[in-house]
Amino acid sequence: SDILPEVLGFDSEKTYLVLLQDNTELRPGGGHIGSIAVLKVKNGRVTEFNVSPVSQIDDKLTTSIDPPFALKRYLPLDSLTLEDSNFDPDFINNAITSSNIYSLATKNLPAGRQVKVDGVIGVDSIFIKNLISAIGPVTVSEMPQKIDEKNFDSLLSTWQNKINELGEGDDFLGLVTISLKKHLEKNDKPYFALTQQVGKSVREKHLMFAHPTLAFQNIFTANNWSSSLWDNRRKEDNKINDYLGISEANLGGNNVNRFISRSISKRVSVSEKGNISSKLTIGFKNNSSSK
Repeated sequence: SDILPEVLGFDSEKTYLVLLQDNTELRPGGGHIGSIAVLKVKNGRVTEFNVSPVSQIDDKLTTSIDPPFALKRYLPLDSLTLEDSNFDPDFINNAITSSNIYSLATKNLPAGRQVKVDGVIGVDSIFIKNLISAIGPVTVSEMPQKIDEKNFDSLLSTWQNKINELGEGDDFLGLVTISLKKHLEKNDKPYFALTQQVGKSVREKHLMFAHPTLAFQNIFTANNWSSSLWDNRRKEDNKINDYLGISEANLGGNNVNRFISRSISKRVSVSEKGNISSKLTIGFKNNSSSK
């Protein structure tokens, strides 16, 4: 309640950069970014919501940015782009990187079209699917059938695989988000169902927020709304605060992550002298068909 007036633009219009992340092509920050949206809010109402392929922004980028080592080695990528800007498991760091890249890419736009980002929102394919489950099937003109929560995953995989084969095409999440916007503008909104799905998505980290004002960001962090690597455990005598974090990235240009299951086990041993050793075992299984 303390920060909502500022966040919702009651003092002045606010602009948020929305990252549409495909978590079937997993990245440490949520998923591959195929599209972005610019969301403007004033007096608690959405005044603008425009979706565009991330390539339209990256094509305007003229500044060279050194990419993380893994992207440089395995893609390989010479300069970091908005498309690959979420390679940190801490969403706050990704938000800083993505907003900086967006500002660099759009700095040469004519006066009046330049955008100052007041915060970053990250959503993934499960968030979009959750919204569809609340409002019902949506129609995408580029696709032969309506999209609902049952066929969402298979259509996403088929569409993205087609793009990967052709080397071009519109991003699935971007197209579906545009259709969601049109659907919500034309039809009565099931507010209760939408509120439930938004709350569920926040709890499960399919919807995340980052704000440049530290006081606001601390509230997001304390409520687990940013997926930040924040440790509030106390240091105590004769106690060790162990930490385990597994950061996974798919750099194969595919959507195989929806078929991957994992098994994780960790064994910790303490010797008589107090020396501590750990053994971590991670198993991956690809459950997709050979086809």
